[in-house]
Amino acid sequence: MPNRARDWLRQAFVDPEQAEDARRAGRHEWACFAAHKELRTITTDRSRARRPFGMPVRSSRSSVLKWPDRETVDRAIREWAAAVTRQRQDVLAIAYVGSYARGDWGVGSDVDLLIVVAASEQPFHRRALEFDTRALPVPPDVLVYTIAEWRTMARGEGRLWRVAEQEGVWVKDARDEIEVC
Repeated sequence: MPNRARDWLRQAFVDPEQAEDARRAGRHEWACFAAHKELRTITTDRSRARRPFGMPVRSSRSSVLKWPDRETVDRAIREWAAAVTRQRQDVLAIAYVGSYARGDWGVGSDVDLLIVVAASEQPFHRRALEFDTRALPVPPDVLVYTIAEWRTMARGEGRLWRVAEQEGVWVKDARDEIEVC
């Protein structure tokens, strides 16, 4: 098998550029995908090095893996969101979408967090790093949009916006302040 390390390293530098180009072009969902790829790489190693998540573990005598239920995750997200909004006045809304929001989570499910901020000087693919999510009981995918980006997605009724409106659990809900102009 050929050593692909150089190819992977080269791609790690391309992903953030693709994400930023897509964001500038108004293709927010593609920007999200490209940024997500890079964030997975960055945060996986960094999180393990700092402290393992409060991840479920196997019992020493059982092959059963215990995974946090929806109520546990919801409570943890609400506590986390309250702490975040006390520290950061620029956070306008926080929701979670995906399997925990729909109620069809399972062992190994992550939680998909959506955060809308007033503004950010950071490129899209770096914004999630500003949020410490280690207190959450399952690994999160964090997507941070500015109010301008969220409004653009809402006007075009982008897929993520529709999902957030239909199934999102808004733990900090300021959507009336984020009204689409």
